[in-house]
This record gives sequence, structure tokens and C-alpha cells, in this order.
Amino acid sequence: MSMTSTGLIVAGLAGWLALAPPVMAQTPVHPLVGKVLDTRTGVLVELTDRALVAALFPCNAITLLGEVHDNPEHHQMRGGLLKATASGSQALPANCRRGAFVFEHISADQQAGLEHFYHFDRSAARLATVNDLFRFIEWDKSGWPSQTIFMPLMQEVVRSRRPIVVGSPSKDPVRRIAREGLSALPSEQVRQLGLDQSLDADLNDALLTELEASHCGLMPKTAFRNMGAAQRYKDAYMAEAALKAANGHGSAVMFAGNGHVRTDRGMGAELRRMAPDRTVISVTFAEIIVDKTDPQTYGPRDPAGKPATDYVVFANPAERTDPCEAMRKAMKK
Repeated sequence: MSMTSTGLIVAGLAGWLALAPPVMAQTPVHPLVGKVLDTRTGVLVELTDRALVAALFPCNAITLLGEVHDNPEHHQMRGGLLKATASGSQALPANCRRGAFVFEHISADQQAGLEHFYHFDRSAARLATVNDLFRFIEWDKSGWPSQTIFMPLMQEVVRSRRPIVVGSPSKDPVRRIAREGLSALPSEQVRQLGLDQSLDADLNDALLTELEASHCGLMPKTAFRNMGAAQRYKDAYMAEAALKAANGHGSAVMFAGNGHVRTDRGMGAELRRMAPDRTVISVTFAEIIVDKTDPQTYGPRDPAGKPATDYVVFANPAERTDPCEAMRKAMKK
């Protein structure tokens, strides 16, 4: 799979997304790239808009920043947002910059590595770097895309000196639930995470439809019931992790896949159930389609057609091979 980005093509982003790969002259300029849609108002602004940056990171809030995992521009853009909140004309007040960063990409299995990173940062003759973080949590063994793709984001995270918090459960319970369903979990944990409450039938059907599509329609929707339960478990676990981080540090920014930051289901919905008085901001990072220029046609929607995220950020698509082709070959074997 090629991880090479087509390059950012909006001049207004050039200053704070300097790590973006060079733009080829023949790359067509899509009118949405580098812009952000507020789905609640229909207003479209530049990603660098000062008022937008403040709106994305209000004091004492939990901000969910989505991604397509292998899209370099999504990580560049999110790194740029963090940089903008820390310095320059877009900087947030100091008391709004003390929150924690929570990652889907760092699981409970990597907690010890994260602690070693912080021990090194406190005891070594130099400050820990982003490369130290990748090394201690063994990113290259985690199954996520190359650390090179995530570097623009993770550099800003480490540079901020803000707490980094584990966001995902260990892999073992997720796998067991995917095989056995929620019965694989202790009943007390099921109740604690609110998983004893059934997901609305329409939302559950939409989740299973999404899982069926992500597996290229090679298995019937009914085959994904336990996988849907595993998805719900992970969403609830990550929401609880983000809430604990916000309670402990004043605010939190959660980095996770677009499917997890939804407000109809996913972490957005779980957080609003767990902490109805806490401000939760959900941001989807979309990939543009060449002939699709209406911003209202992007972003997730609930079964009734209502936007299931607060903001949609537009970026170029990543270059990748057809994943379904590889999956079909694997199924044949």
C-alpha cells in the first residue's frame, strides 16, 4: 500500500503544514480541500480560521479528532491545529492548554511502554523526543500505519509537553468479544460501560451495514453481530478513557478513526450519555471526491439523515490500492 499523499493544495495551509509533501503541478485544485464545514450551521471556513480553532478546543471540553488512518494529510492537519493552539495569533488562553491527549493508537497493552517513555523524559540527560515515544511504545509492532505518516501529529503532541493517555483497551478482550460477544466480558464491566443497554435498532443495523461494507460484502451482515459488539465495547472504553483524562486534566483531545468519533453512536454518543454536562466536539476528517463539491454531501449521518459529527474537515485522499482485491484473494485461499 502506498502511503504517499497527493500533497496539500491550499495555499493558506502552507505555512503551518510545512511537512506536507510537494504538490505536483498537474494536481487539480479541489474547492473543498483545506476547508471545514460546521454541520450545525452549514458555514464553511478555512481550517486556519482563528475563530474555528477556538471553537474546536473550548476550555474544559473533550474534542474528538477523527481520521482515515493511512491518510497523511489528516495527521498533518491535526498537527497543524495543535500547533495553532499553542502559539501565534490563534493560541488558546494558557488555562485551556493544559489538557491531555488520548489515543486510540495506544492501547492498555502499551501502558508500560508509555510509562518508560515518561521515566526516560524525567531521568535522562535530555528531553524525550517523538522518536523515543515511538520506540518505547513499540509503534512498529502495533499494526498502525508507518510512524512517518503520524510524525507531523506526534511531533506536536510531544512538543506540547501535555500528558499522553492510553485510549484503547487491550487487544485480547476485543478479540474475544469479536468471537463470543459481550458474554466474554465480566457482567460488572458490561454494566459499567453501559453495554447492557441495547443500541437502537436502526443504529445497530447501520453499524452492521458499515462493517459488512468494510469487509467488501464478502460475508452477510448477520456475521458481524459479535464484531459490532466489539466495536461498541471499544467505543465505550475509549469514551471512558477520554472522560477520565478530561476530569483529571481539565480537558482532553481524543485521536481516533472517523467511525469512532460519531455522535449518533461511537464515542460521541457514549460521552454524551456518560457526561451530559460535558462539552463534546466531534470532528470528522474526510477525503474529497473529485467531482463531489457540495460540502453537505460529506460526513457521516444517522439513520434519519442528520449529521453525525459537528465538523467535517476536507483533505485529499490517500493513495492506496483496492483493499477489497486483497481481501478477496485472502478469502479464496
